[in-house]
Amino acid sequence: MKNHEHTKSYAYLDTEGNITTGIGLYIPDEKTFTSLPWQFQGKEATFEQKVAEYQHLNALQQSGLFGKNYDAGYYWDKSEQKLTLSDHFIIDKTMEHLEWDLKELERKLPEFETYPRTLQMALLDMQYNMGGKFNAEKWHFFHEGLRNKNITQMAEQSHRYQVGKDRNDWTRDMLLNIPPVDGWHYSSK
Repeated sequence: MKNHEHTKSYAYLDTEGNITTGIGLYIPDEKTFTSLPWQFQGKEATFEQKVAEYQHLNALQQSGLFGKNYDAGYYWDKSEQKLTLSDHFIIDKTMEHLEWDLKELERKLPEFETYPRTLQMALLDMQYNMGGKFNAEKWHFFHEGLRNKNITQMAEQSHRYQVGKDRNDWTRDMLLNIPPVDGWHYSSK
C-alpha cells in the first residue's frame, strides 16, 4: 500500500476531493484535522494554523481543484502553513487503519482467513482504499465472483476508477495469481 498510496507528511486532496494525509488516511472533518499533532517548522502547530490549513484545503475542495490532474504536491505548493505530521504518527495511524480494515473484511467475509494469501492482499488493498464503499451492493459482480470462486470474474471486476493504472494492475495481478485449487477457478466468457 505504501508503494501505491505514497507517504505524505502533509494534508492534500485525494482524487475524490477528500482531505487526506499519510498513506491515504482520510480526514473527515475540521475537528479531526485540528486534533492531529501537526507541526510547523519542527514545532507544534497552533490551533489557528491548523484551522487555517483546513479551511484552505476545504476551499480548494469546494472549488473543484482535485482529481487526477492534481497530485499531492500541488497542495503542498499552495499551502501557506506547510503543516506536517511525524513519520512515527503516520505509521501508527496506518497500522490502526489496516487493523480496522482487516477486522472489517473478517466481519464481511467470514471465510476470509481461508482465502489464498494473494486474494487476502488484494481484498485488503481494496478495503483500505475504499472503506465502506467496498461492499457487496456496490461491488456486486466482484463479490459474485468471490462467492463463486471465479478468479477471472474478480480480476475483471477489480478496476477502481479513482486509483492509478499501477495499483489497478497490481490488484488484478494479485487476483490472477490465485492458485486454481480448492474450487478457485478461471473462466472465460
